Amino acid sequence: MFVSLAINMTRGYLVHYANFMASRTFLSYDSGSTNTVDASIASAANRARDTFNRYPLASFDIEAIFKVNVPIENAQAMSGSTAMFKERTTPLNLVGGTNEANFLSESFLGKEPVRLQCIRSTCGAMGLGGCGSVMDVTVFDNGC
Repeated sequence: MFVSLAINMTRGYLVHYANFMASRTFLSYDSGSTNTVDASIASAANRARDTFNRYPLASFDIEAIFKVNVPIENAQAMSGSTAMFKERTTPLNLVGGTNEANFLSESFLGKEPVRLQCIRSTCGAMGLGGCGSVMDVTVFDNGC
């Protein structure tokens, strides 16, 4: 029973580490695209999925469902990633061994502003309203 509990905890830590690393990727990745904000965020979400899938969870018989929560208006604190998987609580059919427990790993690190958002806020702060194609605006720091 204690060995089973230790294995479940170890598997949980492995999933949590993969989820945290994917959430870090989502937090900081920027494709450099100045087309749309949504395209850049979708690109970051895809890169986060790639990061999560790089960890060989299937080798440990872990079938985790990974989800990226993109930032939405008025709910940006909930952006990040989650991973959910199920495990039996014990390998024996005694004491709840037939039941599966739902394990959930959450990592809500958020999302840094993408380059297009920085350019827009920089132009807005300069009182220009928007950046035109004749403007030379270079943002070196994401201090926006």
